[in-house]
Amino acid sequence: MVRHQLPLHRARIRREHRICSQSRAPAGTDHRSEKPGRHAETGDHRPITYLWLGRAKDDTNPLDLLDRLLPVYAELLEHLADQGIDWVQVDEPILVTELDLAWRHAFNLAYHHLKTTAPKLLLTTYFGDLRENLQLACDLPVAGLHLDAISAPQEVSRIADWLAPHKVLSVGVVNGRNIWRTDLSKTLDWLEPLYEKLGEQLWLAPSCSLLHVPVDLESEQQLDPEVKGWLAFAVQKLEELTTLARA
Repeated sequence: MVRHQLPLHRARIRREHRICSQSRAPAGTDHRSEKPGRHAETGDHRPITYLWLGRAKDDTNPLDLLDRLLPVYAELLEHLADQGIDWVQVDEPILVTELDLAWRHAFNLAYHHLKTTAPKLLLTTYFGDLRENLQLACDLPVAGLHLDAISAPQEVSRIADWLAPHKVLSVGVVNGRNIWRTDLSKTLDWLEPLYEKLGEQLWLAPSCSLLHVPVDLESEQQLDPEVKGWLAFAVQKLEELTTLARA
């Protein structure tokens, strides 16, 4: 039984499905800087979730397409590396669902295949807790792991203990799914010991994409000032992250 219903588009697939790369960066990739070290954030890079979301039009097992899909992902990642991008966020939200052995094996197969490619991968989960998939997520050969600390605050310390010391832990400490301000003092209280443990390997982020909230509170001119003081839209949530990072 699936624990979470993910609000994601389901692609239609079939056995003869043709998988190819257009040899270009996907929509959502940041090309504004010409300097190396850019961090591309896109929800398109999710090989296992892509197959899991597939709706078969025949008797195809989506995992049968994995061997054809992985070289395409490797090609796309290499193209991003050629553009000077050294980090790519890879969204795999199905890690917060109950996965059988075949899908768990697919994660290991996929990320061991992709580990030899550049750029570095930030494996990203959201909308739930990892539970029985926590060890799997920690052990996959990626450069970093993002956890939705709003949905799964109880898993932060466990991941900090289990994650290899060379890996980044990105914690989603600002809620990306509502419009309320973050209690910065309370958040900082539990972040400080985590920073003492992880140092520069600790990254701060929204819990998930900020596409779920309006863009900028300052554009709201008709709101009651008292109510406005309770709110934070995407711009304000990024400002909250900046404040926490500098504290």
